[in-house]
Amino acid sequence: MIFEISAIIAVLIFAILAFYIIRTLLTLQTSLKDIHQITSELTHKLRLMESTFNTIATLGDMSEEKIKNMREYEIKSRELHRIKNDYSEDMSDIILAALKLGSKYFRR
Repeated sequence: MIFEISAIIAVLIFAILAFYIIRTLLTLQTSLKDIHQITSELTHKLRLMESTFNTIATLGDMSEEKIKNMREYEIKSRELHRIKNDYSEDMSDIILAALKLGSKYFRR
């Protein structure tokens, strides 16, 4: 009799545990389906946005190249300006020296 009662109690406990395990697994299955749906939607949206990202990357590369060209132009412009200034200073020195030589020549 005790054996039969303990067997019935064990079967009831097993049934209750099995019920809660099955219920938990079903809830987990529903949650995983929802997560799968969300991730598939996000993947689809990211694929749609991929062309936008590529366009932004291309614009960044183009602007980087433009800035590089502008920087090189500015450097060349400064060098040319410096060369012009150096040349004008040299030219003014040459003209002053020529005037001094000319005035000395005409004094004699």
